[in-house]
Amino acid sequence: MNANNPYESPRATEEAAPSTTTKPELTLWIATQYVLLTSGGGMVLGALVGLMIAVFVPDYYRSVISRLSAASPEMILRVAMVMGATQGLVVGGLFGLAIVAIYAWYLTRRSKMTS
Repeated sequence: MNANNPYESPRATEEAAPSTTTKPELTLWIATQYVLLTSGGGMVLGALVGLMIAVFVPDYYRSVISRLSAASPEMILRVAMVMGATQGLVVGGLFGLAIVAIYAWYLTRRSKMTS
């Protein structure tokens, strides 16, 4: 402070340290990981839902797929798990793509606001 002016603002004696925070980035590798993770999770959940349907309502798959009308219970369990896993994979992948698209849109809007 200046002795003549008590209202003068104090000045920093050292330079400010650079910011340690980085801008969030969405690389192709990170986006791929999101989609693969949600696809895998959807596949596991879909297989479990298909298994539950086959265990608790075994006639469902017999009525939906005519070729399974005389199939053994083990065959129905396999078909149910594969169908559930396939549907879960697709839904999980679409969900992952939606997350990546929303996040990319958010980062784009954020960078436009700060520029």
